[in-house]
Amino acid sequence: MTAAAAQQKGDPGAQQLGRGVGTQSPISGTAPQEIKVYKVQAAPLQAAWVSRFLAPVHRAIGVPPCPLEFRPTGIFGGYAAGSKHTNPDGRISLSSAVLWTKTRFVRVYVHELCHGLLDSTECKHGHDAAFFTLNFLLLQRLERAQIETTVDALRHTNSMSLYDLQDPLPAHAGLPDHAWQPREIGWALALAHELRDSEIPGRELAHIISDRYFQFADAVSGEEKNRAEEAQKRAAAAALREAEIRSLRDKLQLQTWLTCLAWAGFFAVFYLWLA
Repeated sequence: MTAAAAQQKGDPGAQQLGRGVGTQSPISGTAPQEIKVYKVQAAPLQAAWVSRFLAPVHRAIGVPPCPLEFRPTGIFGGYAAGSKHTNPDGRISLSSAVLWTKTRFVRVYVHELCHGLLDSTECKHGHDAAFFTLNFLLLQRLERAQIETTVDALRHTNSMSLYDLQDPLPAHAGLPDHAWQPREIGWALALAHELRDSEIPGRELAHIISDRYFQFADAVSGEEKNRAEEAQKRAAAAALREAEIRSLRDKLQLQTWLTCLAWAGFFAVFYLWLA
C-alpha cells in the first residue's frame, strides 16, 4: 500500500513527505523518475491495542517494551538490528502480516526482541548459539506463565528451528551444518536448562548468555588448536617413524649386500686354494 493510499484510508502510520523533482538528469538529459519519500509516524490507536496485548508477554519474559513499527510487506516477518548508536530506541520492524495470527505475532516479536537484547551487549551475534539460547529461554518463560495466544497454540518452544541457529562458532566456520550444529545445540540447551528457573531480567540475561557464549567459543577454539597441534605431532611422529624404518631398511639392504660379497670372496679364495 502506498502512503497516499494509506492516508486516504486514514492510516496514520505512513505519510508521504515529498517527491523528488528536478529539471533534467545530467546523464540522460531527460527528466528524472519520481522518487517517493515516506516517514513512519506514531499510531496511537494501534499502539493501545498492542500495548494491552503484549503487557502479559513482557511481564512473563522480564523485558521492557520497545518501539514497534508495522510495514505492509510480506518479504520478512520481522527485523531488529543495530547497536545503541545506530538503533538507539531499539525499534523493531514487523510485517503487518504477522497480525493475522496472535501466536505468530508473539513469536516473531520475541524473536526480534532477542536480536535487540543481544545487540545491546555490543557484541556481534546473529542466529548463533547465544541467540538460540536466549530465544528458547524467553519462549520457555511464556510457557511457564501459560501465555496462550490461541486456544490451540502449540508449545512456544516448538516453533524454534534450525533457522534460529545458522551461524557457527568461528572455530567451526566452513564446516557443514551437521558437523557443528549438534554440539552447539547441545551447549545452548544445557545453558538454557541451567538458567531456566532464574528470574534474571531479559537484558541482564542477554549479557550473561553473550559472555558464556564467548567463553564457549574460546574453549572450542582452544580445543581445535590443541587438536591441530596433536595432529601435527602425530604427523611428525609418523614421518619420523617412516624415516627410521627407511633408514633401517637401507642399512639392512647394505648389510645383506656386504654379507653376500663377503661369502662370494670367501668361496673364491677357497676355490683358488683348492686349485
